[in-house]
Amino acid sequence: MKALVLSAVKAEAGKAIDRRKKRGQKARRGLSEKAAVSEEIKRLTTRRGLLERRGVALYEDYADGKLGKDGYLEAKAACAAELSDIETRSAELSFRLEGFTEQTEPPSDEPLLRRVLDAEDATDEVLSLVDRVTVYNAERIEIRFAFGDTNVMKG
Repeated sequence: MKALVLSAVKAEAGKAIDRRKKRGQKARRGLSEKAAVSEEIKRLTTRRGLLERRGVALYEDYADGKLGKDGYLEAKAACAAELSDIETRSAELSFRLEGFTEQTEPPSDEPLLRRVLDAEDATDEVLSLVDRVTVYNAERIEIRFAFGDTNVMKG
């Protein structure tokens, strides 16, 4: 019976470690993507500032007579179109950035799970992960674990 419990606990500990590893990989990918979106927003903000200053410079050139009315209006329209594109893209990226949730991992019990995987016997530490064992008959038992909502039926 102890060997069966040990085997079940080891199997569940292995699954728990794998799930945590996958969540960690997903969180790292999310952080990388979030950084890329933030970087693009920063780049667009810089470009917007440059275009706004260019608009002011165009007006000053027009006011000083260095630029004709048609040239000024054409250049101003081009700046306005690019600014509109930047505003649209920035809004999309900001919305996307808000969609990223902070990945906070609860304190890890992975060292305990790793020790359980290496255990040779159903020690108190191994049994601390078992909530209860219900023996129905010689052919069927139920093991309810003290972590998560995992159960193993053995028969």
